[in-house]
Amino acid sequence: MIKNRYIVLFLALPLFCSCSKEAGEEVKPNAPAGLEARIAGVSLVTRGGAATASDISTLGIYAVNSVSTETAYGTAPAGTYCEYKIDKGVASPKDAAALLWLFREKATIFSCHPALSSASDIASGGTATDPVPTVKIPAAAIGHTQSAIATVSGNVYDFAKPAYDYMYGVAYDDTKSSETAKYLTMQPVADNGHAGTSTSGPKVAIGLKHAFAQIKLIISKDAAYKGDAKITQVTYTRKMKTLKSDGSTTMSLKDGALANTADLADTHCSFAFAASGGVATTEATGDKAAPVTLVNYVLPNAASKSTFSVTVDGKAMTMQHASDPEWEAGNIYSYTITIKPTGLALTGFTVIAWKDESQPDIPTI
Repeated sequence: MIKNRYIVLFLALPLFCSCSKEAGEEVKPNAPAGLEARIAGVSLVTRGGAATASDISTLGIYAVNSVSTETAYGTAPAGTYCEYKIDKGVASPKDAAALLWLFREKATIFSCHPALSSASDIASGGTATDPVPTVKIPAAAIGHTQSAIATVSGNVYDFAKPAYDYMYGVAYDDTKSSETAKYLTMQPVADNGHAGTSTSGPKVAIGLKHAFAQIKLIISKDAAYKGDAKITQVTYTRKMKTLKSDGSTTMSLKDGALANTADLADTHCSFAFAASGGVATTEATGDKAAPVTLVNYVLPNAASKSTFSVTVDGKAMTMQHASDPEWEAGNIYSYTITIKPTGLALTGFTVIAWKDESQPDIPTI
């Protein structure tokens, strides 16, 4: 499956008037325009988090006037918020009575996923010339403790749920030569094109970027290990910043920066299985056994040492890792831990951007 780091939405701004424009007719500066979103096919496939177009069902749009003398959306940096539902790539207001009308006035379009439950959940910030709206992230977005995990076919346990894939939108320029370059550093500007004789505005392309990183713990069995390799619990411990328990951590809709995180502290990412005897790796072709794979979101964090603990066949095994790298938003950090007769060994490590299919998931060191 093609796996991309970013999600792209193309928002067309066609004019919707109560009557069609005749030759020579004066263009009404406040005639409303509708907002239509289209999702760019395979560009909406990611590794973890939002995996398919159907995973992105809503999108939050926040319009802020970009000209100092205009106030259709409020006095900048304050703006107007509207939630849109997405069905087969087409966006329409979740509440038909709350359509975000786009007037002749220009607006900077900020966007976020997941959409907010109400306009009061977005806070204006920054200045009139440099608006920086923010949204709060609930502590439940990242569950560091997963308990009573039921066994699933394939032994892949993915807790990086699409509903909590926090993303912010930037302008997307399809004319750029590389995929990375197509994601610009500023937000798109909407102008419905009422000026002059045009009756429809330009398309506004939004590329959504992830604010979180992911960790993937891959627990495999060495051929020399003669036990059943039944895993009861896996714990990864590292000094890291986390979401505030009171839900006050915020994400900037300008650049995805996270603020008001919990203080740096030793944090346990724990996975405990419901099965009394644990979950066994299953034998595969060759000497290796198919692994147990655990996936979850984490916040971007500075480099640190870490500890891996695995309870296997009723016995706790622990391994220290002295130099864990910095975690950056939009990357997946995969650790392959192999159960050996003498204990645990880190036998693979990769840093994979969510769009990079060329890298192996389980490398060999």
